[in-house]
Amino acid sequence: MQTRVVPRGNGPVREIPARPVDLLAAPVADPRGGETPLLDVLIRSHTEAFLVLADGELVCEYYAYPEAETTPHLLQSVTKSVIGCLAGILIDAGELEPDRPVTDYVSGLAVGGYANATVRDLLDMRTGGDYREEYDVDDSELAELGRRAGWWIYHGDAPPTPLGAGGIRAYLATVARRARHHGPFAYRSADTEVLGWIVEVVAGERLDTLIGGRILGPIGAETDGVISTDDYDHVLAAGGLALVPRDVLRFGWMLLDGGAVDDVQVVPSIFLRDTFIGQGDSVDAFRARLTTELGPDTPTALNGMYRNQFWVLEQGRRELLCLGVYGQMIAVDGPNRMVVVKLSSWPQPRDGMLFTDGMACLDAVRDALDRDERPDVSFHR
Repeated sequence: MQTRVVPRGNGPVREIPARPVDLLAAPVADPRGGETPLLDVLIRSHTEAFLVLADGELVCEYYAYPEAETTPHLLQSVTKSVIGCLAGILIDAGELEPDRPVTDYVSGLAVGGYANATVRDLLDMRTGGDYREEYDVDDSELAELGRRAGWWIYHGDAPPTPLGAGGIRAYLATVARRARHHGPFAYRSADTEVLGWIVEVVAGERLDTLIGGRILGPIGAETDGVISTDDYDHVLAAGGLALVPRDVLRFGWMLLDGGAVDDVQVVPSIFLRDTFIGQGDSVDAFRARLTTELGPDTPTALNGMYRNQFWVLEQGRRELLCLGVYGQMIAVDGPNRMVVVKLSSWPQPRDGMLFTDGMACLDAVRDALDRDERPDVSFHR
């Protein structure tokens, strides 16, 4: 694995006004029973940085150690939402059409399982197929993607598999697909890698400079970012970006403000509106996957969805999650004018209890800031 600098450019840094509020003592509902102070929950969930923006002011800033404030933190799959925003910019410019086949943009995908997929299928992870996003299975498709990227950590006694010729994109061109496209949602990092490949082709520019010029510069980032590449210099679109915590917050702040920074529209508002609203079958596609994984007794009241490389908590409501393994989270709460960033280093890629802790932290911050009674201004189809 290698890295490239993601340049912030020479533009002004966006200042974040500070109005400190003592949130670290706020009680957090503990799924283990009772309540626990927020600080203790942050510590036990291996949090390295925790920031809260409310009404455009930084009200809480916690770092587990001094270097965590100024060191770019690997965002893992939060990177996917950044790639989704780049796609949204190109869609708004008329350079990328969501309903067109991916092969219209990358002819090399015509021989593999992505041959019949559309850009929309990639954006919403509805490409079909047998790809397994499993971190503890050495023969899973994600494991192979990781080997091609050159950064996979092997489990058990399985010996490392040699890096495949051509890196991640050679693999993407031949990866199998069995199910129909535009079917149920299924989380696949490979879909974002294909999307990033297409974005590069359409823009005629590498992802590292695209993120720098179209995202970091316009949001007023304070520091260059870093992004991983495979040994063939292909940028890892699904999870390779690292930013300092305050720049992660600036990204969330831009999303909170409808894609704008002051009078500059960074990400098209129509793209974000589409993200909140989705399409007629978005919730059903998401729920079908939950039913497959959690069983037929999954609550039918779930109205979440995955859209444009974002997790949407409830269709039509202006709340987004950007999530990454090992405990990375950006929560954008439009109704309550809040952004919460939690960057962590969990011992394992996924941990249901630690994720529950993170969501409970969001509720505790809302309660402490007295935000639960604010009216929602939702979008509707």
